[in-house]
Amino acid sequence: MLVGKGISEGIGLGKTVILKENEFKIEKQTIKNTSAEKQHIYDAIKKVENEIENLINNISGTEKEIMQAYLMILQDPSLTKETIKIIEQEKCNSTYAVEVGLDKIIKTFEEMDDPYMAARSRDIEDMKKRILSKLLKVKEIDLSKLPENTILVAKELSTSDTAKMNLKNISGIITEIGGVNSHMAIIARTNEIPAIVGIKHIFENIKESDYIALNGKTGEIFLNPKQEKIEELTKNQESLKQEKLELEKYKNEKTITKDGH
Repeated sequence: MLVGKGISEGIGLGKTVILKENEFKIEKQTIKNTSAEKQHIYDAIKKVENEIENLINNISGTEKEIMQAYLMILQDPSLTKETIKIIEQEKCNSTYAVEVGLDKIIKTFEEMDDPYMAARSRDIEDMKKRILSKLLKVKEIDLSKLPENTILVAKELSTSDTAKMNLKNISGIITEIGGVNSHMAIIARTNEIPAIVGIKHIFENIKESDYIALNGKTGEIFLNPKQEKIEELTKNQESLKQEKLELEKYKNEKTITKDGH
């Protein structure tokens, strides 16, 4: 059994799908045509913007609101100001400038006192990776076609990754990095998908197609559990569903205390 931090309550049962990030090897190169390098960045950002806009047109509710906020950050000229400055001053390649320039902005956000704002550093990290993917012409995994009852396992799930998933097929989410204020956590709670973070050495402990039972409240993860444990958690799952149905009848009632307030 593994134990992490539960950030979205519920019981999840299913087979794992491992999502591994692309690892970029960025090297600094001296270039002569700075205008061309800057244009590469503008073109890459535009491609990411178009993808996000298309995504926004096909989602709704909390996911849509989150991605609209994400798009606003992406379109802010100050996001690339440092990157463009690095190209002009150091006469270097666009990928190196994006890596260094956006890392400076990420560090600024990480050092903010407000936990919610500090968590936005992960969104900018996501934007950096997406821009680099375009510059390096790296193909991204299609998260909209995951099989039913998927337990998604990743080092970290970005905002855009979460928005692209077919949430109906996700039974649970497990990551190494993440927190209660991440957009992944917000979307998981909104869609009642159990989620656990803080699992160290995640790819060493969890393998592709492992059968997993997880408890998003306690943070417990059972790898290839015995039938009796599956039955126990299935009963818990049914109890939670029943409790929710019982509470539904109060959904549209006025909130009034016994003495009339």
